[in-house]
Amino acid sequence: MILKEKVGVLTDQQRKFLEISYKNLLKLEKNIDNLLDLAEMGIQKASWTFEPVDLAKVIEFSCTTVEPLPRNIKSDWKLTPSRTRKDRRVEDKLNQLFDNLFTNAIKYNRQEGRICVSVEEDAEFVFTRIADTGLESPINPAGSLHATFSRKNKNPWKCKGLGIGLSLVQEIVNLHQGRSIFKAN
Repeated sequence: MILKEKVGVLTDQQRKFLEISYKNLLKLEKNIDNLLDLAEMGIQKASWTFEPVDLAKVIEFSCTTVEPLPRNIKSDWKLTPSRTRKDRRVEDKLNQLFDNLFTNAIKYNRQEGRICVSVEEDAEFVFTRIADTGLESPINPAGSLHATFSRKNKNPWKCKGLGIGLSLVQEIVNLHQGRSIFKAN
């Protein structure tokens, strides 16, 4: 209401600070939603609605939401649409999965880095590969994801987060009876 000047005219400085506050509230809302989703994933797996979804289109949508990329990061999206295959999936959870993966790939990437995304399929499976030239690996030496709420401190860009993104990704992969393989280069 205040930003829409329903209670009076704003100065430029007031508008600027309110817009910053509003953006921070949206980030906070997203963090709270992610926390709630992570808590719900183990409880409500049976209540999700699985519908036919073209995975390439879901990934393409997530790719477009992260562009333009910061720090001169280049992208290479190789997304071939599914031929006739539209497996039953929970589309909004997959959007959340790829948003988290792409955000991580950007957040921890180096200046003038690269993100490569590809989707391939055979008669039985769909394979998604996301590779980046990041500054750190999202896996620990044992090959598993970091624990929930854990973050590495090697991010020179000082990006903030709760440390739940990859845990949430793993839960969404499990929801779809998929398998994730995280490799460090």
